[in-house]
Amino acid sequence: MVEQGVFPKDPVRSILSSKYVEARLHTDLPVSHERYKFNERIQGIRAHFLGEGNIGLPYYIIVDPDEAEVSIAKRAGYAEVSVFEEFLSVDTR
Repeated sequence: MVEQGVFPKDPVRSILSSKYVEARLHTDLPVSHERYKFNERIQGIRAHFLGEGNIGLPYYIIVDPDEAEVSIAKRAGYAEVSVFEEFLSVDTR
């Protein structure tokens, strides 16, 4: 799991803490779940950034700091520290 195995390790930890604000969307709530109605907005955000029907997890998105509707970079699945560091090193201005 990236959150436990990669996020706490330097240099990823220091990049995250100095350059990013974390926001999480849990998009795998089944339609039959009683709280799914609260999940509709999350599903809309997921569809906007990942495409309709895509529930691949985990999925990481770097969003433009000036235009929250614009993604700068996307990454799906597990990544080793060096790979995730490279992903986080994208130019966000």
